[in-house]
Amino acid sequence: MMKLVTITIVIICLLPCQSNLKDHQDNRNEADKRIARKINDSPQGGKMQKIIYPYRIEYKEVDLNWMIGKKVSKMVFNEPSRWNVYFNDKVYICIECLWRIIKNNRVVLTGFDHGQQFGLPAPVDAIAKASELLSDKKISSVQIKEMTADITIDFFSELRLEVIPLSGGYESWQIYAPNGVSYYAQGGGQLCKWQD
Repeated sequence: MMKLVTITIVIICLLPCQSNLKDHQDNRNEADKRIARKINDSPQGGKMQKIIYPYRIEYKEVDLNWMIGKKVSKMVFNEPSRWNVYFNDKVYICIECLWRIIKNNRVVLTGFDHGQQFGLPAPVDAIAKASELLSDKKISSVQIKEMTADITIDFFSELRLEVIPLSGGYESWQIYAPNGVSYYAQGGGQLCKWQD
């Protein structure tokens, strides 16, 4: 039963990405009503709060310059595998793939390190360590690698946060920008966008 629910949600979210958003304008109201009925009648009791209409975009359409000069306020881990890098409560990066922090040209922490003992007295607390490393550090540059959707965020303090998608099928990250625009990386490096 759980697989059926997951597949249904993926179809709802990803089918509108197959072509430009304008192609779906005429059918939105009726489709919204049908989807809302299905969600409200679902075993989860209508927990999905809004319906989004993402559409595919080119890499050149992603503007992340708003990050330059910003500071990370905190990093949060949501079981089982989602990490959020917050700039404020509504502006953040949601990471569902490998991330790593580079300091002085060496890997010092990854999301996979969280909870690992590595022969230490206590397991690694990647939440605390990442927050300690990144909090209050100003961002100097941001890049998205075309075709793979890797994100590289450089800080003025010899630190770098790298987000590295690992799947040809699953979403890897979402960026919730301050202007209400959201971007996400689909499997295989395809980018989509939506606006609140």
